[in-house]
Amino acid sequence: METEILYLVRQSKKGRKEAFGKLYTLYLKKVYRFIYYMVYDTAVAQDLTQDTFFKVWRSISGFREDKGTFSGYLFAIARNVVIDYSRKKKESRIGPEMEDNIASSEDIEEQLVAEENRKDVQNSLQKLDGDSRQLIIFRYFEELSISQIGEVLGKKDGNVRVLIFRALKKLKKIMGGK
Repeated sequence: METEILYLVRQSKKGRKEAFGKLYTLYLKKVYRFIYYMVYDTAVAQDLTQDTFFKVWRSISGFREDKGTFSGYLFAIARNVVIDYSRKKKESRIGPEMEDNIASSEDIEEQLVAEENRKDVQNSLQKLDGDSRQLIIFRYFEELSISQIGEVLGKKDGNVRVLIFRALKKLKKIMGGK
């Protein structure tokens, strides 16, 4: 997969829009999900996701394979887009938008428990400071490796492990040890 991504990146650097379109398709959901859990607003997350990919398209010629992975590069840009947005809005947290997506084929009781758990996690994530929230999202929602997170944040692997441990400890405390 990584070789395919590098091929698409190299083609994108040459200005091939269809290659960039494939990168966009591969990463769209992951970038959107990361941004959504940082801002908790669907419309804002959509706008910031588009801004992220626009910035990646404009700056892809500056991506260097020897400096890290493309996903690390992409998420670093996404993270900076969210930081810029937060600075402009001067808000560290925006209230969550709760959506009801109940499928008729599932057991209603299970859905209610799952929805309650999702809301608990979402509300608890909101109470974390921005850096801790980012770490949890990168590691457990986006499933980035420790080294990829370190690449995005400009930190060493050992430091990232410690920060994730501390973020999980904070999250557990917020959730009341659940």
